[in-house]
Amino acid sequence: MRHHFQTVLFYGSILFSTFSARSAGPAVILDSLSGSAEVQRAGSTQWVSIKQDEKLFNNDIVRIIQGGVGRLRWPDKTAAYMRGGTQILVNIGADREKSTLINYATVFVGSVFFVIKNVLPVKQREEIRMYTPTSVITIRGTSFAVDVEPETGTTSVKVLCGTIRVGCIKKSVSAFMGAPGKTVIEMETDPIVMSALLDADLDSLRLWVPRDVIDGEVAAHLAQSRRDRLLVSGKMDEKCIILPFTNESKYRGAWDIGHAVPRMLARRLLSAYSSLNITAIDSPCSTPADAAAKTKARFVISGTFTLFDIINHAEITVGADDYYERSSGRINIDLSIFDAAEKVMVYTGTVTGERTGKKNTENSWNTIGKKTFDLENGDFSSSLIGSALDQALDAAVENVSNALYR
Repeated sequence: MRHHFQTVLFYGSILFSTFSARSAGPAVILDSLSGSAEVQRAGSTQWVSIKQDEKLFNNDIVRIIQGGVGRLRWPDKTAAYMRGGTQILVNIGADREKSTLINYATVFVGSVFFVIKNVLPVKQREEIRMYTPTSVITIRGTSFAVDVEPETGTTSVKVLCGTIRVGCIKKSVSAFMGAPGKTVIEMETDPIVMSALLDADLDSLRLWVPRDVIDGEVAAHLAQSRRDRLLVSGKMDEKCIILPFTNESKYRGAWDIGHAVPRMLARRLLSAYSSLNITAIDSPCSTPADAAAKTKARFVISGTFTLFDIINHAEITVGADDYYERSSGRINIDLSIFDAAEKVMVYTGTVTGERTGKKNTENSWNTIGKKTFDLENGDFSSSLIGSALDQALDAAVENVSNALYR
């Protein structure tokens, strides 16, 4: 697929695609907001207030008012954390001929921290690119911060996880840049000079990006580094299995969560670590040690659902002048990883996911419970339970990789 851009001074664009075209109009969601934000709808010149959980459509422009912070979430789980003073144009729409969903954002002003999550099968992924007045950045599954000077177009890039390719547009030079690293690209940059990302750089990001997000991306980089070392040393052949999960939650619906979620976790781990020897099995075992002996696996992952529910609650403002009823999809999974070679538990912990929305028919069990239980189905993945499950699985991948590749 080829896309053409005309770069004008003082903006940056990020382009990414997924193969999950939606029947309803595709949208980007302002799913987190502290402070105030405004939107200029397509075709309008007026700025109007926008609230958390509202949708942005093709050619809408959103801006975060100074002093606030916000986060945009795309259908493919890409997130953009915006600092106060940031202004972004959203372009999103379906390519009906190829059944793809094409997205990109144009950053007019401000600071943005992107977290790119490729959750689709490798064969269906599209190359991701970021454009600024002075540079072009090619990305695949990474996290990075971009700042563009409004007067000169000078671009600073900080990479926390993954590898990107940075090119100077005017000089037609490029270089690969891995985490943790940073660079500054000016109009006449030649060559591109990389330097190490410092603790001070991370601290500056933590001032406006949630600390757990920054720390999580740093941990993901360290886990990837450990995985690469194991791959080189030939230790990636050790077999890992995932047992069916036990359901101790109140959920008694039609979904077979005990078998389906372990399979989802296995696919997501394989997507992140393609050389990992991991599989989800359908037969339960009395103990992890028995499971390891029967399957000749070194590592055994087991899990228990302690919460899998939609919870309704009410909110009253401090001045008691406004009343909201909300619904939250919440999931808690207790995970354990047993090392059969060492005969010890190398990890025990709980992964969680939560998504909150309005209390209405769309967010009720009666509606969500009838959907197909499949995160690759956009109708389910965008629901309260689907979003919560996606978060829990992301946390599980991080914790499992940290335990296996420590």
